[in-house]
Amino acid sequence: MRLTHHWGRVRALRRELPDDREAAALGIAACRLLLSMGWRIGMGREGARALLDEGQGLANAIGDRRSSLYLSMVYGRALCGAGDVAAYLELMIEDPARGAFELDDIALQAGA
Repeated sequence: MRLTHHWGRVRALRRELPDDREAAALGIAACRLLLSMGWRIGMGREGARALLDEGQGLANAIGDRRSSLYLSMVYGRALCGAGDVAAYLELMIEDPARGAFELDDIALQAGA
């Protein structure tokens, strides 16, 4: 799939600019979008977890709690799509739901 190739390239290029905030934001977007396509491209749980960890590491580095929560939600949906509904529910209750209310973000609350 060409789209996955392009987002993979964004991730690779981002590594060449490790201290750049804009590059980190693009890396976060790449991780989130690749996670959201995971079920379509047959991504396993390990691949999904690696994208989550990478994206959240970038979000934490630039202090972007909202992106970190969105990544958790997309990862949770990947777990649910893989048939692990219990892990999905546990993840969604633990992080995104609580974080969305802490940020007072109605869109994030609705998604969580």
